[in-house]
Amino acid sequence: MKNLIAFVYLFWALIIPLQAQTLIVNTVSKLPFLSLEKDNAKANLIAFVGGKGLRNDEGRTKNFLGSQKEKFFKANFNYYLYPNPNSRKKAGYHYRASEKNVDRIKSLV
Repeated sequence: MKNLIAFVYLFWALIIPLQAQTLIVNTVSKLPFLSLEKDNAKANLIAFVGGKGLRNDEGRTKNFLGSQKEKFFKANFNYYLYPNPNSRKKAGYHYRASEKNVDRIKSLV
């Protein structure tokens, strides 16, 4: 229980100062997007996690693009962490190159 409380505290301590939000885009995923946004951003970055992709509601990943989100945000970029379609779907190369995934990306942008 102590570990869970420590994790939740650490997660919110790191995320809240960065104005993180979660966005639900039903045409793209049943999982939320983690987003960091500011009005004066230079550009919007959509991070695609490799390997199995992002399959959790919290935006947790050890992937470089996911772990560096604070640096992108502090450099005046809006940041969006692109999730898999749902928690069971893996996003391997075959799926990422599929027309179905391309349609998901098109519906987002």
